[in-house]
Amino acid sequence: MNDLIYSISDTLDQPGTPVCGVDYGERISQIILSKTEVTAAGNVPTPQEFAAATDESVITTIDKIVAGHKVFLSNTEIEWHNTEWYDPIYRVEGRIMRFNESIARLCEKLTRYKELYLYYVTDKNYCFGPHLSWPDFSLKLYNGKGVPVGIEFKLDFIGNGIDYSNYNSDYEDIPIEPDTVDFGGGTVDFGTGEIQF
Repeated sequence: MNDLIYSISDTLDQPGTPVCGVDYGERISQIILSKTEVTAAGNVPTPQEFAAATDESVITTIDKIVAGHKVFLSNTEIEWHNTEWYDPIYRVEGRIMRFNESIARLCEKLTRYKELYLYYVTDKNYCFGPHLSWPDFSLKLYNGKGVPVGIEFKLDFIGNGIDYSNYNSDYEDIPIEPDTVDFGGGTVDFGTGEIQF
């Protein structure tokens, strides 16, 4: 409370510049889905551990995601003596713009799973997970002239209070090299072209 005691003859306080937190990235650039948790020495698998899981066809990695982000959806509210909230539900969503028929079929199959483990990588090469998610992939969407065809996805999960992350510059190279997607049995090369909007 002493901070509130002052004299008009005192100099004016000067605001300091806050130190920014960790820059985890502004968008999600790839998602990694698995039927089971990927074996990891730490909290989050390394790129090498993901590569080993790819070789064993344990995971499916989809990159080149557009508008990928994580949002808060809802939580359960209980009225007791005080209001309490639990089971917050989050969603990782985005749009797959570069795909072929194999990826479209892959997305249709992924939607049929009740639950899949989700890992997601940001554009700053931070990987988060695992989260037990409920997958929902759309069919190919045709939104009209000037909007490229795409596949939207929504991966909902309950926040468990743990949001582990791991940084590694090699996350962008999962599964084998940039510009590829692995389906567990074959890799499709997207090349290095750009999408024109």
